[in-house]
Amino acid sequence: MPVQLAEDQPGFASLAVDSLGKDMFSANAHRSFAKPEEIYELSHVGSTFAYRASGTAAQTPPLLTFEYSARRIHPHSHFAGGNPLSPLVLNSYHYDNHAALVGDINEDGSVKLPVLLHMLDLGTFRITS
Repeated sequence: MPVQLAEDQPGFASLAVDSLGKDMFSANAHRSFAKPEEIYELSHVGSTFAYRASGTAAQTPPLLTFEYSARRIHPHSHFAGGNPLSPLVLNSYHYDNHAALVGDINEDGSVKLPVLLHMLDLGTFRITS
């Protein structure tokens, strides 16, 4: 599961999936975002990547971390007052991969977790909180 994180904002820059486990990765299933109003810095240690507001000291807890393993991406947000981090958005190329979210929908259009994100011919992700 090749993943590239955005350098200047919390989120994915690209995401490719091998649904059959045969090292046959598809094209990028994720669409990039517009330039953010607030700039973040991305750092990493081992398999953990961390976002902090630009200019924040390295010892300050990160606003968002991503921990990676072979079959899992585990994002973790940390809110300690001030402005909350924007939601983590999965922005797919709908016409290229026909992503579908399977779950219970609230009256306001949001979706209750856990859900399944199915991308046709790419694979299925379980999203929990």
